[in-house]
Amino acid sequence: MFLLCLLDMKSQKILIFLIIFAATVVGYAVYKNTINKPQIVPIDVATTTPETVGSLNKTANLGETNTANSEKSTKLLAPLPDLARPVVILSALAPETETMARTKIAELAKELAAEPGLFGSWLDLASYRKLIGDNMGAEEIWVFMTKQWPEHDVPYINLGNFYHYQIHDFAKSESAFRKAISVKPNSIPSYIGMHELYSLSYVEKANLADGILLEGLKNNPKNILLLSTLAEYYAGQGDKTSAKKYYQEALDVAMQSNDTKLQDQLKQRISAL
Repeated sequence: MFLLCLLDMKSQKILIFLIIFAATVVGYAVYKNTINKPQIVPIDVATTTPETVGSLNKTANLGETNTANSEKSTKLLAPLPDLARPVVILSALAPETETMARTKIAELAKELAAEPGLFGSWLDLASYRKLIGDNMGAEEIWVFMTKQWPEHDVPYINLGNFYHYQIHDFAKSESAFRKAISVKPNSIPSYIGMHELYSLSYVEKANLADGILLEGLKNNPKNILLLSTLAEYYAGQGDKTSAKKYYQEALDVAMQSNDTKLQDQLKQRISAL
């Protein structure tokens, strides 16, 4: 939310649109450049991960297929979150952005009160709650979703990011990501999320940072995002031999596609070692 404070009103509107679009269409909320390691800014996650990435710029929001409200449940398995929860703006937003957020929260709350089985609408509501700085409101929704849709990885991923970056409860973050993997072994954002947790924050378990990526590759062989992330990690650790190995494996996979931009990026990374 600090980023929003630095943007003018027009830029905020554009950013808000992109955030909500990502939460509904592609979700997974960590933006991370694989070369320079800028600050990671988790947003939210959405639904299923692609097997390849057209660029090595990792965005956790890259890879989820939109299930939106085509994924419904008719039987309630858990108490509903408080749809009448007050809308208190805790983030610095432009007046126009604040108005839009209030309107969308009211619309989504009304929609979900009438039809509470709409998966995508709950994700949207959590995203708007997070946008206004109501982290607890967003958490309440994600926890509900883990009970209502216990076999879906997305709510667990959002909780994993939330506990990592907002609450700094690393054990709970790890548990949420692990649950996401248990329900969906091909949940690439979960492996990346755990890797970031171990490599950036969870000092006591920093030695697991590469192991979780190797586990991901065992379950998802030849996944370029996992391969390139692992290579980048080893490069940062000064292990050029391992870095070259996994960059080369990623390049071998990329050569099977027509993505010359990705191929060139990987070749440049190998040459730079």
